[in-house]
Amino acid sequence: EYMIADAGKGIKAAHEAIWSDKILQGDVWHIFDEGETLCRLLEKKAQGAKTKREELEAKIMKNNLDSTHIKSPLTKKLAKALKEEKKWFSLATDVRILVHWLRLDILSLAGANWQERMDLMDFVIKELEKLETKTYKRIKTFRVALSNQKENLLAFAKIIDEKLAYIAQKYEIPLS
Repeated sequence: EYMIADAGKGIKAAHEAIWSDKILQGDVWHIFDEGETLCRLLEKKAQGAKTKREELEAKIMKNNLDSTHIKSPLTKKLAKALKEEKKWFSLATDVRILVHWLRLDILSLAGANWQERMDLMDFVIKELEKLETKTYKRIKTFRVALSNQKENLLAFAKIIDEKLAYIAQKYEIPLS
């Protein structure tokens, strides 16, 4: 009836050559792993920015500088470090929310119908695209992987929709 595979080119080629009559479902473990890895790396960047900011604050305290020393090189560095910290924590939080939503609402067995899941997936992909930065390319890598695999990742939802439609028709009950 169907087969489950990751996004590897070899398995896709084998599917086309040998099992083209079967539905190819995407292996969600790999995309979850990519998403979780991305979140951990962003959180690590955010923590590094926080550490840098704290170190600058300690230097400022050690040198007895206060807000009256606005032109001090250290206070300028601190202002920049605060901005960087805020940027990385915001980015890490936003990506974590999208990955969480992907795992619990879009790619979980229980959930919306296939078309609604596709719409939600498109939304997540667009939001990730908005978060991409020139200095940190891993978000784009994850977004492109999601975009390229979305049909296979959500193939299971089509099967569920078909089976639910069959049951509803058999027992003459509405789907919704």
